[in-house]
Amino acid sequence: MSDTENKNNGGGRQIAENKLILLYIFHKLEMPAGLDQVRDIVLDNYFMNYFLFRQYLSELVDENLLLTVEDGGKTLYYISDSGRQTLEVLSNMIPHVIRTSIDDFSITARKAVKDSTNITAEYTAGNIDEYIATCTAREGDFKIINIKASVSTQKEAEQICENWKKYSHQIYPEIMHSLFNKRDDEQTTDPAK
Repeated sequence: MSDTENKNNGGGRQIAENKLILLYIFHKLEMPAGLDQVRDIVLDNYFMNYFLFRQYLSELVDENLLLTVEDGGKTLYYISDSGRQTLEVLSNMIPHVIRTSIDDFSITARKAVKDSTNITAEYTAGNIDEYIATCTAREGDFKIINIKASVSTQKEAEQICENWKKYSHQIYPEIMHSLFNKRDDEQTTDPAK
């Protein structure tokens, strides 16, 4: 890195701090969020400029500290397990005043992200002893995920719907993480055994 680059971006510590700020924001949001939503949080609070925001966001994805999912041309970002671990170890590098600021607005920001993401869950009776639970998450006009599960009791269908409505912000990243992780055929086990 040249002296000019180092001077302009505040050096390695500033880069690390800015990346940790982004990780902390995603950690506090507790759900996948679109670029526009996170950009607004970062710029409205003067955490960094737009160009640094885009650069660090891209680098965090490249480093697998943030994960993405594409849906209808829209990219959603969420913190990975390694991102959480990194944040646990290094969160003290984020200035206390910034952490407090993120903590303070995270409830409002989380509500705004959640409001822009429409979560629905319902079930219908299928054939004899069959209920179909349908769980969906939409962001605007984009369907992020649509899951249909066939279960044998109404109680199971109700539980699936209740869990999705309450915990979709946790369930969705778990599903995406599981789907995106490369699997080793030898580690795959038969659940019937």
